[in-house]
Amino acid sequence: MVVSSIELSFVLHDVLYIHNWNKANLLSWRKLDLLGEFYLLGQDGTLEVKLKKDHTTILRSTLGVHVYTLESRISKGQVYVSAV
Repeated sequence: MVVSSIELSFVLHDVLYIHNWNKANLLSWRKLDLLGEFYLLGQDGTLEVKLKKDHTTILRSTLGVHVYTLESRISKGQVYVSAV
């Protein structure tokens, strides 16, 4: 990467990229892991983030050319507030 005519290099660790998710598109696997509610499964060119309690897959990706791009498996819903 070149910034202001200076070549910079950097490495991201423990980060998952989720295309078109959130403004940042990056999810810290380390922070997610610290919650203790998820596990990361990788096999046969596929990565999955699963819930420990029932093994539901919430994120899944297959390996592209050089990177895994994860897509959310959870539907975004709507929240309604009611005062009775």
